[in-house]
Amino acid sequence: MRNLTLILGILLAAAAQAQILIDAGTTLLIDRREPGPVQKAARDLAADMRAVFGKPVRLVHDRAEATATTICISHSHNLPAGVARPAGWEILQLKAAASPWPGSPVRHAIVLTGSDVRGVIYAVYEFSQRFLKVDPFYWWTDHAPPRNDRIVIPADLSVREGSPTFRYRGWFMNCEDLMSAWRPGSHENSGLSMATWDRVFEALLRSKGT
Repeated sequence: MRNLTLILGILLAAAAQAQILIDAGTTLLIDRREPGPVQKAARDLAADMRAVFGKPVRLVHDRAEATATTICISHSHNLPAGVARPAGWEILQLKAAASPWPGSPVRHAIVLTGSDVRGVIYAVYEFSQRFLKVDPFYWWTDHAPPRNDRIVIPADLSVREGSPTFRYRGWFMNCEDLMSAWRPGSHENSGLSMATWDRVFEALLRSKGT
């Protein structure tokens, strides 16, 4: 019986080491020099995490301010030594890295990157949909993601999605006249408010459009 207890303890310890837990205490790390569209996706991910965990998460710009578990959004900065950006066109990559930056407080990083700016943006939204269960059209469907105290991520996470089949992917706003009455942008000299256009393009990028 003592041996069985010891074996179970070892197995449980191994299982705990084989996963990464993210919660409201997990920080989002993005360098201030990253492109504006990537910064916008990072803010969207912070909003998604708040919707899931019920508390705001910290978005930091310096590795020294990050916590032991951190989600790193990177196009040109903060890539750990063992993580390389994929080569190609609009390729996204999600990858876990242990002790990514020696001397920093970070022990586990989930690195969201891509072959180009749009690939990084797709990586951010793919992580949100895959692990946080955020519907790409949540704003249009009022479909809130399930609330959780924590989310389990495999410690060996390694996801890469190749280039899209078609270069141009989108939709035609043939109901713009109806939407203009619903969310007018008269004070902005636009038929549809800019805030609503922002939601249109967010949904497009969340669904990997261009």
